[in-house]
Amino acid sequence: MNEVSKNKAEDKLHKFSSLREGRWISVLAENNKQIVITFEDIPNVTIECAQIPDGYQNFVWDNAWYLHEPEARKYHSNTGFDHAFTGDRKYIAFNFETNNSITIKNFNSQHPFTFHSFESNSIHRDNLQLYVQGFRRDEQVYGTVVTIQVTKPKSFELEWENIDKIVWTPFDGTKHEVYKRDIKNFTITSINITK
Repeated sequence: MNEVSKNKAEDKLHKFSSLREGRWISVLAENNKQIVITFEDIPNVTIECAQIPDGYQNFVWDNAWYLHEPEARKYHSNTGFDHAFTGDRKYIAFNFETNNSITIKNFNSQHPFTFHSFESNSIHRDNLQLYVQGFRRDEQVYGTVVTIQVTKPKSFELEWENIDKIVWTPFDGTKHEVYKRDIKNFTITSINITK
């Protein structure tokens, strides 16, 4: 394969690796593949709760931490975390710095993506509002407010095209009556995109 052909092929393919069952697996994925991010395949997970590493799914992650189900059950029971682990889900993301946004940004703004949907629930407040924003080259091109509850994750369909950054900002809501803490934490249990 000559250099020009090789570069064209590389332009059409993204390479990423993940650690599965103690061995590295490299996968080639064509452009315009729909991806559901469920946080089950974060590479090099060695502890129960930590910051999502930059590079995971080719994004820069700000204030986004992952949490493993046993850790949530052991240290964070009687919160919205109890309801976030539905089905066979073992990992979720959440905003570690309470009351602050989660931001994910594509490594390369030359390669925008489509943000189809996400699933989320509140951790401590009923009727927590999330201001969700989509950006392209640091200019906001989409925005909406959604309401999430403690008791069940809810899916939100957006179909935002040609963006390179998403921001989720929590606000308002009321303290859930049985919870001790009154802070604006939320989960993201899945993100559905096409890159």
